[in-house]
Amino acid sequence: MQIFSMTLILLFLSITFSCSKSSSSNLQHDVGATVNEQTVAPTCTQMETDYPIETTYVKKIVNHIMTSNPKTFTGNLAFKNFCFKILNIRTTNAECHRDGTISLNLGLLTAMEKDAQVAAVLSHELAHFTLNHHNRRETEKLGNLETEADEVGNEFYRRSGFDSNEYKKMLKNSHSIEDQQKCEQQIAINKPMEKGRLDKHPDTCWRIANINKEDEEHSKIYQPLIKNQVLAGEKSNLKEIQKRINSQFAEEDQKRIISSPSDDPR
Repeated sequence: MQIFSMTLILLFLSITFSCSKSSSSNLQHDVGATVNEQTVAPTCTQMETDYPIETTYVKKIVNHIMTSNPKTFTGNLAFKNFCFKILNIRTTNAECHRDGTISLNLGLLTAMEKDAQVAAVLSHELAHFTLNHHNRRETEKLGNLETEADEVGNEFYRRSGFDSNEYKKMLKNSHSIEDQQKCEQQIAINKPMEKGRLDKHPDTCWRIANINKEDEEHSKIYQPLIKNQVLAGEKSNLKEIQKRINSQFAEEDQKRIISSPSDDPR
C-alpha cells in the first residue's frame, strides 16, 4: 500500500476520550488527535467516472467513515471537498492523494471479502491525508508514518462501528497462508517482533500486534461502537460489484488473446 487511502454519542466519545494516550507507537499519538496542524484542504476537482457504480460504493463507505468521525472531517476536511477515482488496474492498491483525490484500483475491490475490509483500507489512506504525510515524508521515516496511519486509521475505522478483526485480516491477506499462520502463532504467544527498517513499511505481523495493543488500550472507547453489521445497516452490493469487475477482466483477457498474433506458422 502506497503512502499516499453517527450519532451524538460518537461526538461525545470523541471529545471525552480525546486525551487518552496511546503508548504502542513511537509517535505517541493521542486518541482523537487525528489532524496535523499543517494539513491543508483538498484542492481536487471531481471528474467524470467510467465506473459510477463502484464510485458510488466507495463514496458511501468514505462518507460513513467521515460522518462517524465528525471531529476530524469537518470544515475544509468535509466529505464534499474530496474527490474519487476508480482505476482499471488489477493490483490491490488505494491512495488518498495530495490534492484530496481518493483513488482505488478495481483489483482491490475484487480482493476484499467484506465492506469492513474496504473500509479498513480507506481509513488508513484517509489517515495519511489528515496527518499531512504527503509533506512529512520528506523529513520523516516511512515506517513511523505508516505506524501512525495504522493507529489513526484504526481509530477512524473503529469509531465507524466496524470489527477490528477485519482490519487485521485485511493486513494479513497480503501474505501467504503459511506466513499468516506463522504470524498468528507469534501473536498468540506474545512473541516479540521486529518492526523492521524505518525506511520501509513495518513488518505486517508487527503491525497487527500493534493494532492489538491499540485495541486493548482503548477497549472502553471502541467496544460500545462495534456493530458487527454491514455498512450502516444497509445491504452490501460488494459481491455484485466483484462479479461485474471479474466479468470485465475476463472480457479484457479474451480480447487480448484474440488480438495477439498466433504462434502457429500455418
